[in-house]
Amino acid sequence: NGGQGTKTLTEDMTYSLSSMDPQRAFEATGYEVNHSVYETALTFKGDDLTKVLPSVCKYKMSSANTALTLTLNGTHRFSDGKPVTVDDIVFSYQRLQGIKGNPSYLLDGVTVKKVDDKSLTLTAKQSMPELPTILPSPPLGIVEKSVVEKHGGTTDTKDGAEKYLTDHSAGSGPYMYDTVSTDSSITLKRNPYYTGSKPSFDRVVVH
Repeated sequence: NGGQGTKTLTEDMTYSLSSMDPQRAFEATGYEVNHSVYETALTFKGDDLTKVLPSVCKYKMSSANTALTLTLNGTHRFSDGKPVTVDDIVFSYQRLQGIKGNPSYLLDGVTVKKVDDKSLTLTAKQSMPELPTILPSPPLGIVEKSVVEKHGGTTDTKDGAEKYLTDHSAGSGPYMYDTVSTDSSITLKRNPYYTGSKPSFDRVVVH
């Protein structure tokens, strides 16, 4: 959908969207868009799902495959310029668990705990070697705690931030929302504070 020099990418897909809240979205459109808007602690390269790579964090799994330690991998910034912190990651994961939305099962039986300003642990009740491969999933996208809390976000079923997060992005990915229509299209623009490689397109239109 665009050759050399093109600044706008238009993606035609089966448009299915009920929520853009990363901890609630469970349709293909939400997954596709949130992957570009919200960074995850770990990632995959392209379509290669065989090797988990560092993103916002580096990781180390315990020998018993029950405890995963995540350590911040440099500085990453939200679209308002503020740095991503361990508190943001802990909040995002605990919110995923607490609001009990469709994707909450991804961290069933996992305890999320801050260790210090650089690291956190995810501890499973039993051996869970697949845990690192779960963290790149879009529902584990990292949201900015202070912004989400300001708009009703909590880590339990009383969370009220879904409406805000359907219209506004609070992530550190290469893109941020420009316009959102839940029944027709979404336009993304570059996150000016993104610390990774500059994305190829100025705008992305999904409909």
